[in-house]
Amino acid sequence: MSKLFRAAMLVTIFSVITRALGFLMKIILSRSLTPSLLGEYQLAMSIFSVMLTLISSGLPLITSRKVAYYSNEDTQKAYKSTSAGLIISLIISILFSILLFIFEDVLCEMFASETIGAMVVSLAPALIFSSVYSILRGALWGQKRFFMISFTELFEQLIRIIFLIILLAIPISNFDAGTKATFSLSIACIFSGILVFILYFKSGNKIVNPKGQILPVIKESSSITLARTASSIVQMLIAFIIPLRLTTFGYTEEQAMAEFGIVTGMALPLITIPGTFISSIAVALVPEISAQTTNIDNDDQIKNRDLLKKQISIALSAALIISFMCVPAFLALGHPIAQIVFNNFRAGTYITAGSCLMITMGLTQITSSILNAIGLEIKALKNYCIGAASLIACIYFLPKYIGAMSLVVAMLSLSIISGLLGLAMLKKRKLLSANLSVTTFKLVIITMVSSLITYFTYAIVSKFITMFFATAIAGIISLVSFFALCYAMNIVTIKSFFSSKIFKKSKKKN
Repeated sequence: MSKLFRAAMLVTIFSVITRALGFLMKIILSRSLTPSLLGEYQLAMSIFSVMLTLISSGLPLITSRKVAYYSNEDTQKAYKSTSAGLIISLIISILFSILLFIFEDVLCEMFASETIGAMVVSLAPALIFSSVYSILRGALWGQKRFFMISFTELFEQLIRIIFLIILLAIPISNFDAGTKATFSLSIACIFSGILVFILYFKSGNKIVNPKGQILPVIKESSSITLARTASSIVQMLIAFIIPLRLTTFGYTEEQAMAEFGIVTGMALPLITIPGTFISSIAVALVPEISAQTTNIDNDDQIKNRDLLKKQISIALSAALIISFMCVPAFLALGHPIAQIVFNNFRAGTYITAGSCLMITMGLTQITSSILNAIGLEIKALKNYCIGAASLIACIYFLPKYIGAMSLVVAMLSLSIISGLLGLAMLKKRKLLSANLSVTTFKLVIITMVSSLITYFTYAIVSKFITMFFATAIAGIISLVSFFALCYAMNIVTIKSFFSSKIFKKSKKKN
């Protein structure tokens, strides 16, 4: 079993546990907050996400990339890059936190809600400690210390759930359930920031004078930060435009916010489940890819093109298998899953309709990670902006005809466009495997057959046993049938990718 496969498995195991805890938190929130308050909570989190993205998107990735590239050649330069990123992110986070306190009333007036301002302000500590956490975690990522970075994520999620339950159980004046939910995130970020700080120094790392690295780090991270900030701004626009357009076409304000809360707080967390596994692949592979090049368009900065192509092929193929794997269960079992998890039938409609999003979002997620890792951040930003333009058009014009379902269609449009553009860029640089299109076609056929098997299994079994057990059995059948068909059609599994002789040989060459 290759070292890379073990790393991916380690990250995946931690990610699954962390995601399961995060999903548990979503269930707690969906049952503790009214649909309208859940919508306001999602709106507050989207505002926070924009600020957090400016602090902890481009800087950690560039830190990771520089540490991966210089670790074996110039350790001092790697330390300088980390120190530069830490100083920059701390300054920005402190400034943002001050602005939150100054403009709390403005936020309340802007969104016609007394609670949104309090929610966002309660997230100020999360901004500051996340600035420390993200940079030091990026450095550990570049050093391939996967256990440490995975453990800190799990630790943060555990702390948040513990304090969320405590805060919800204790009556606190001027703290509604939504503000308690956001404040629990700040507490968790404080604990995780302290933990990663300790782990960084325990690993023998240093904070040094960043002389000569601050401006290069800012320059290199700006494009990634712009790309991810654009994504966060789009999320905030979604949170503002969807309820506004729904009220324009007959919904009351409470109904509009409730519908938005169901889509974003219930359906989308389920739809994005494959992203947990795909991010594990990205976490394991990005340092490997970054170690081969910092700019794919500069031949002088490419160490081993053949190895790079194989690593990209591994990432794309594994991401496709993971994305398609989850579709049959959610396509066939959307309503019973929503009933069991959220006790909300309406959420099931969005889950079923959005199941195909798993494929396109997975494709976009992995291609964006690859483009960022090989120095094509600006091009990745352009891809996203083109897709985002179609998303904005969808959420503005479609609510008149399909209500909140327009968000699902909009996200599908965004992910298809940006994902295909990303693949085109990789193809142009001859980094795509010729077998990728054949694998994709086979997976489409397999998914259709597996979905029908799952649907009819549930239809039959549910006549004799409870919804919970019928859903569980149909879900297991979904996975079994999917992998059986993959085997029958000679599609390589993820483990086979990482332990293949081809990959091992390329690893030895490196």
